Amino acid sequence: MVLQRDVVDARGRILLRTGVALTEQTIASLQRREIGHICIAVADQRNEDELAKERRQTVAHLNELFRNVRREGYMGALYHMVMKHRLKDMAL
Repeated sequence: MVLQRDVVDARGRILLRTGVALTEQTIASLQRREIGHICIAVADQRNEDELAKERRQTVAHLNELFRNVRREGYMGALYHMVMKHRLKDMAL
């Protein structure tokens, strides 16, 4: 198992960095420190056709949400930021 995000303690100090492989010892250490949750990286099982379909659906949905606003200035920036965020996990 590999961490998807940094693990921090109650004071915000980083205990383990993103990408660290967890061992029995590190898991035991996190339990002793009473770390309540961690994020584990999971391999994406979708194939290219499934990802393409999800990308099309995401773009269509966001276009529908933003249908009544001009995509200029702040709203344009918001549209592009949301689009980038929504599509970032849909690339092989």
